[in-house]
Amino acid sequence: MKLTTMIVAAVMAATTATAEPYVVKHRSGGRLAAFAERFDKMQTRSVEIRGKGCASSCTLWLSHPDVCVEPETILSFHGPSNGILSILSQQFTIIPLYHFMPLKKRKKLVNAMADHYRLNGNEALGDWFMDSGAWKLYGWFFKTKTGQQVHDKFGTPLCEALPAVYSDQGPTR
Repeated sequence: MKLTTMIVAAVMAATTATAEPYVVKHRSGGRLAAFAERFDKMQTRSVEIRGKGCASSCTLWLSHPDVCVEPETILSFHGPSNGILSILSQQFTIIPLYHFMPLKKRKKLVNAMADHYRLNGNEALGDWFMDSGAWKLYGWFFKTKTGQQVHDKFGTPLCEALPAVYSDQGPTR
């Protein structure tokens, strides 16, 4: 077998292996650095945001070049916060936790998030994140939109409906 044929076969095999979409389902978010690492690894795959909810850093998937979202999925947006202090916000909701993060660092992270939302020509999503005040929220406080609203306002494609699967308990998805 010629070297060129072997290389072409290897490339085709690698492309086929990564062709399956990355499905984001029921995600509550997480650290921005961990998200950025996953995002970079998924550039060759399509991303489908499905399920009941996608919160916090999960919403950054909306800037992926090949993304879709289910119309019923609730997308919950807020700005960056300090890990342990966000957990405390569940108990002490009157404390503006973002003040515990140095202002310079917070501004840098907020701008990085807004810029990330603006990737791939989606300026309107990054602008909305800033203009709506979503960036000011933290912990368990969010601005929410459904997948349908994100589609209508920002043009994010809707995912094709999955066929119903039947089990002994009735139809499921």
